[in-house]
Amino acid sequence: MKLLDVYPWESPSTSIKDEPAEPISNKNFTVYIRRTLEYCLDKGIRAQMDAFKAGLERVFSMNWLSVFTSTEVGHLISGASGVSWTREELLAYTSPILGYTKSSPAFLLLIDVLVAFDTGERRKFLRFISGSSSLPVGGLKNLNPRLRIVCKDRREGPYPSVNTCAHYLKLPEYSSAEELRHYLTTAMEQTGFYLN
Repeated sequence: MKLLDVYPWESPSTSIKDEPAEPISNKNFTVYIRRTLEYCLDKGIRAQMDAFKAGLERVFSMNWLSVFTSTEVGHLISGASGVSWTREELLAYTSPILGYTKSSPAFLLLIDVLVAFDTGERRKFLRFISGSSSLPVGGLKNLNPRLRIVCKDRREGPYPSVNTCAHYLKLPEYSSAEELRHYLTTAMEQTGFYLN
């Protein structure tokens, strides 16, 4: 391998050409590492970074972002990294419909299970129902569309299923929180559209 070698994702016209080709050795491996990092983190993604910036500029001025820290900008774009909710928030910002009400035993069992989830389980639940492992800024109250829980006929199987784009959880009735937790966490581990 030489310092001038072209990576599979490069075309010869974009390769780094500012240094002569020479075999990588113990003397120059740090140059190779520096140039590889430079390519992967700067030159190789410059077009995508410029396109992202241009798209963001169409929504609001980049100057406005200067009042935020990098962490805050990340939260604005991707949602908050922490996943927290309370029983009261779940009751206020979820909508039981089509067979369930706020007083339905199965809906209340779900609330109990969700409150008991640790952060990792909450992230998996969010990914299961929405496709994203984080909540928008402001938490559950800003999840759009709001999380809806509907009654699923147990004859269709014991596992809950989802329509992620609509934040629609189809939940069979269960006899206990333990049973609900078992089937829900198993369903959350599945990927793709197997349980849709």
